[in-house]
Amino acid sequence: MGETRGAGWRAQAARQHGVLGRRQLRDLGVSRATIRAQVSAGRWAWRTGSVLTTTTGPLSWGQRLWVAVLHCGPGSAVGGLSAAAVHGLRGWDRPRVTVLVPGPLSFAPVEGLHVVRTRRPIGTALAPGRLPVWQVEPAVLLFAGYEPSRRTGLAAVAAVVQQRLSTPERLRETLATMHPLRRARDLRALLADLADLPDLAGRGEAAPLALGVPRTGARRAG
Repeated sequence: MGETRGAGWRAQAARQHGVLGRRQLRDLGVSRATIRAQVSAGRWAWRTGSVLTTTTGPLSWGQRLWVAVLHCGPGSAVGGLSAAAVHGLRGWDRPRVTVLVPGPLSFAPVEGLHVVRTRRPIGTALAPGRLPVWQVEPAVLLFAGYEPSRRTGLAAVAAVVQQRLSTPERLRETLATMHPLRRARDLRALLADLADLPDLAGRGEAAPLALGVPRTGARRAG
């Protein structure tokens, strides 16, 4: 492998926690023979049929995120509680990484990956940075709308406010752009309740669960 080509994949891997996609390697001029040699030597490891790492041990959280989006391909992004965790949400860990993908995309299923197909424009809600990840507001609102447990979904939104990752006002503004969204009525009621509690951040870790259902008892939105 030439010096320039070697520098290319190393720089790309450094930007992505040591994770590289097959398409990226091809674009960087890395041959199949070189890839086979690195894998055979135990320096690289395939993590999916199209994504490898330049490390061979257990994947870190950052590597799991990059494996997920590179496997799903261009146009995908980390979403749901995985995106909220990237933005700092604590206490809501899930075993699988959630990735939002445009509806038509097709790829092999991967263990530990939760794929959410959506017709919503994924690219318009991306947070700044190299990793394609949704902003915390649309990520947690979409999760709340489609999480099977209404209480869990609403509690996650309350947790984002309680942990000062967003505000009821920013969440309300984002909600207004996401029509249609299941449970929108419940979410509006919850955000109104949260806006009336400016000291929420000091109420302790139990606050999100206590506020998981709006006091107004709003009906589930269709």
